[in-house]
This record gives sequence, C-alpha cells and structure tokens, in this order.
Amino acid sequence: PAGAGAPAGLLAGGLDPAAAGALAVSVGELLAGVHLVDGRLRRVRAAHVLGQLRRTDAVPALCARLSDPDGEVRNAAARALGDIGAAAATTALIGSLSGQRAVPARLVADALLRIGPATAADLVTALRHPDPLVQMSAADVLGHLGTVAAGAPLAALLLDSDSTEVRMH
Repeated sequence: PAGAGAPAGLLAGGLDPAAAGALAVSVGELLAGVHLVDGRLRRVRAAHVLGQLRRTDAVPALCARLSDPDGEVRNAAARALGDIGAAAATTALIGSLSGQRAVPARLVADALLRIGPATAADLVTALRHPDPLVQMSAADVLGHLGTVAAGAPLAALLLDSDSTEVRMH
C-alpha cells in the first residue's frame, strides 16, 4: 500500500486522494532513485527520505545499497535501515561490516541498536564470523542490547578467539 510505513502524521488528518496519490508516486520515484547507477546525491537523498518515511518496502533496495560503490550512499543506506527498524535488514547490515566496501562499524552498530532485540540471534551467529571487526561489533551491540542469552556465546568468544584485539575489546 502507498502509505504503508509512512509516519502517522503524514496520513492522519485526512489526506485527500490526490495527495495520497502524489505521495505514492513520490515514494515510487524514491525507490527508483535508490536504484540509480548515476547520481550519488540522488541515491543518498532517496535513502534518507525512505528511512524517514520508515518504508519497509524499501528494505531490499536499501540493503542492496550497502554495497554501493560510493561510501556516502552505503552510509545513508545503513542509517535509513536503522530508521526503518526492520529486522529483515540485520543480516545485510552485519555483512556490510567486512569486505572492500565496508560500512563504518559505528553506523552499523547504531542501525542494529535501533532495530533492537530482534537482531540478537543474527548477532550471536556473527560472533563466529571470521572477521574480528564483525565479532567485536556483534559483541558490542549484544552488550548494549543486554541480551542475556548471549552470555555463553560471548564467553566462548573471549576464550576461543585467536585475536588479541577481540579478547581485549
């Protein structure tokens, strides 16, 4: 639906059908804008607005932008996914921590924290990721979430990790 996920203030108070149609067209244009190959600024703005509108239907497109060639677009996509708060983005956000086009750990952690406890199972799995940065980020977010069930996996990470950095973190 055109208004699914839109802030209540946009649709409450009786938008007339023409305004609702314009909103639907605008969201369609934003979704198209997030997919553009050219136009870094348009992709950044589209991601930002889709996040502010909390468009859950934009999650797949925003997850794809986590590997965009442009760092600003990747960062905007991570922020937007945090704004939307959909647990469906968890695996993609965790995956964006490593590789050639990594998203800064602080942005990913912030997005995962805003999504909340629904990220815990994927974060526990990420404790076993081969990249120490992914392990540390997952441990940090689990600690901030206060996920009691993560206690044993976190202890195992401390005991089993080959990385001094992970153990000291």
